[in-house]
Amino acid sequence: MGPFPRGGRTRFVLVLLVLTAVSLMTLDSRGAGPIGTMRGVVSSVLSPFRAGAEWVLSPFGDVWNGITNYGELEDENAELHARVAELEGELLRDQGAAALMERWFEQTEIDFGADIEQVTARVIAGPATSFESTVRIDKGSDDGIEEGMAVVTGAGLVGRVHQVTADEAVVLLLDDPRMRVGVRIVSTQEQAILEGVGAGQAPQLVVSGDTEVAAGDILQTSGLAESLYPPDVPIGRVLDVPDDDAPSDGGDDVGDIDEDDTTATTTGGGSVLPDIDPVLSRRIDVEPAARLDRLNFLTVLLWTPST
Repeated sequence: MGPFPRGGRTRFVLVLLVLTAVSLMTLDSRGAGPIGTMRGVVSSVLSPFRAGAEWVLSPFGDVWNGITNYGELEDENAELHARVAELEGELLRDQGAAALMERWFEQTEIDFGADIEQVTARVIAGPATSFESTVRIDKGSDDGIEEGMAVVTGAGLVGRVHQVTADEAVVLLLDDPRMRVGVRIVSTQEQAILEGVGAGQAPQLVVSGDTEVAAGDILQTSGLAESLYPPDVPIGRVLDVPDDDAPSDGGDDVGDIDEDDTTATTTGGGSVLPDIDPVLSRRIDVEPAARLDRLNFLTVLLWTPST
């Protein structure tokens, strides 16, 4: 039998361990050199193993975080997509508004007819059929608009008011076959007629056989007595004049307008158009000053011919 009983040896070892732990904690708290050095050595030895373990376990940790936080990530992703879509929508709206404002300035900045009362309207619809060239605007008789009034943009004449209701109106465009306008060739002051020949086609200038016309000649409204259109409104310019330009075969009665024709009725008959012999007339394509296929805003000149 040894110097210590079994139970006494156990208590002795326990007390020794407690005293040793207390001593080590005391030395560590006081910053004792050997303890700090030993801790640094152990940390340096174990550091590569700790870094390797973190490198190996990192993907598993990311996968675990991804699994446990998937719902939150999905919600955040959906919110980000919604915000991006919202910003893109705002950008498109801003760009659309800027483009619309630019067109408004281009088409409503009128530098002619300053002494004539005007009403600016927005185009809300195109032609009802493919056989006509018209647009519908959002202003009507409540705003002082009447049938036959000239309709323009900042570039020049685009047509005339064809039908009117209280809050809307239909505008007949220059290329519509029902359109006939008395015009003046600025360079020579010769009188002529502009006729529409079909939607999307160049209107034609109808002149007498001996009238001098050159490519690029500028056309304006004639301002003849009882004309629907105020004088000196820009209309367009003459396109190429063929060298072998021959007189018309007289198929269209240019000078004589049928009294039942809408144009004749609203213009007061043929008196507002120059007298051109249909047999000796010539037809030349004209480029309108205004783009008839890009109309957003129109200005109606509240002007009626003097009688």
